[in-house]
Amino acid sequence: GLTEAGLAAGDSCGEEDAMLLQLTAFEGMRMGSVNQAVPKLEGGITLFRERGERELSCAMELGKLGRDVSNDDPDLTRILEALGSTLLRSGRRTKRLGMELDAGIGSYVMEYKRITNERAAFADRRVALQRKNGLRQRADAKSAKLVMEQNRLQAQGKIYELERLELEASQGDEVASVASKEAEDVGRVLTSEVNRLLVVRHEEWLSGMKVLASSFKEAAGERRAIWEAARVQIVGSAVPNA
Repeated sequence: GLTEAGLAAGDSCGEEDAMLLQLTAFEGMRMGSVNQAVPKLEGGITLFRERGERELSCAMELGKLGRDVSNDDPDLTRILEALGSTLLRSGRRTKRLGMELDAGIGSYVMEYKRITNERAAFADRRVALQRKNGLRQRADAKSAKLVMEQNRLQAQGKIYELERLELEASQGDEVASVASKEAEDVGRVLTSEVNRLLVVRHEEWLSGMKVLASSFKEAAGERRAIWEAARVQIVGSAVPNA
């Protein structure tokens, strides 16, 4: 199959359109980057969700521990309850951040899934070019044979055989022309679709990036406030202004 690396390296299989050749190389590099980056984004978001789960689990354990030592050490119980409550709020916020980030990378994940179809579209262009070139070579060979044989056949009066060669040459040229038109159509549709998705991607990725930035900023502020409140509750002093 046609891979992103092959596209980026110019694996165009006889591509003769300069614009499509450039597009092929560019899209190969872009798809390769998306193929590597999106799974990393998804993995990073999974870590956020898992961290939230760990915080919630730890909050439950601190609550149990606080109840176990409540009779022996009330001060420690107060600290453990404060930490447990803080971890509970922090864990919930971290899990919510994971959900927000999931929404933010939706357009990137969609692009990752689209790679298979785009790669197939470039493969269709390659197949169309191969068919076009193969049929043109056969048509040229039949035309060359006609040129070489027509004088001899006319001189020998072999009109039927001459007509057969003329028909084969004509049919071969017609089939090659149809294949050429089909290859042009495939290339035109491919270029149009890539350009259309370029506009869509620019809008969706920019929107997704804004969601990611906003989610990180909001979550960071809320989590800082959660832990600053815990510090005040535990040590009994306010946090100095930054």
